[in-house]
Amino acid sequence: MGAIGHVIERALAGRVEIVPIDRTRAPLRAGEKRVDAAVVCVKTPGTLWAADVAQHVVSRDGVVLTIQNGLGNYETLVAAVGEARVAVGVIYVGARLESAGLWATGPGKVELGLPAGAGPRRR
Repeated sequence: MGAIGHVIERALAGRVEIVPIDRTRAPLRAGEKRVDAAVVCVKTPGTLWAADVAQHVVSRDGVVLTIQNGLGNYETLVAAVGEARVAVGVIYVGARLESAGLWATGPGKVELGLPAGAGPRRR
């Protein structure tokens, strides 16, 4: 995961069960069940890969949230899992990974959008 993915992971730690997925780890291992939500924090060129992974790891009524820079990411995810299950989020914090670990500019703020579908919205 990149720097923003690590920021999101730390923000959710202890609040929900987290299954980090990146290009070095298979999306789901034997015995792991599908997830309720996926947060996509990849750079735009990785969105197609993330959309494919989301199709395999997110439950049928789960949601996919994009927190990414760039254009076309939302549309790519919608094409993969459907508009009713995709939402857009915004993060107001800068971050980078260094050899010593994660460096963030401060506590920041995250705003999460809601998916259009009634079922996913409720979850």
